[in-house]
Amino acid sequence: MMEGTKLPGMGVLLASGLAAGVFAYVMARRTSRQESMQASAMERVRGLSDLEATRVGREYFTSKVIPEMKPVLLDLLKDVEDYVNQYFKRAEKAVKAM
Repeated sequence: MMEGTKLPGMGVLLASGLAAGVFAYVMARRTSRQESMQASAMERVRGLSDLEATRVGREYFTSKVIPEMKPVLLDLLKDVEDYVNQYFKRAEKAVKAM
């Protein structure tokens, strides 16, 4: 009778080990496939860096896009500065109220 009760426990252990092994294999294979895809994408991006189109795109970005974004970034910084100033005023009031 003792041997009969050990077998179901042993089966659970074996099944769990098998399931863990299959899961580890699938995850390792998936990770290696993603890494190889990322590596090939990086190689293509490096190959683009020498192309004329990349140079033209960079020049357009620096001559057109960045100057148009400058006022937006300055407004954003002003908003952040106002928010920080309001916070410090509230903190100062709280310290004075102590």
